[in-house]
Amino acid sequence: MRISEEGWRLLTFWMFTAGGYLILFFIVICLAFLFQTPRRVLLWIALPQITLVLLLWFAAGDETLFFPIGAGWILGLSLLLALLFSH
Repeated sequence: MRISEEGWRLLTFWMFTAGGYLILFFIVICLAFLFQTPRRVLLWIALPQITLVLLLWFAAGDETLFFPIGAGWILGLSLLLALLFSH
């Protein structure tokens, strides 16, 4: 089975996006726990989630992109709401 040029482009796009995001998320988690306050940990975890969704949305320009990464929206927004309403 041979992969087309478009298939390779999509594969490398998703591979580098996912790899870069996982590295960023790991660094963010490590930095968040250095501060040890729940509000800052929530903020540091929520911001990369929302950034990833916006980055992929603008990069792809496709509305169907929201379906596979809907969990990113839900997690990011729920963490931001928890951050805003925590005392």
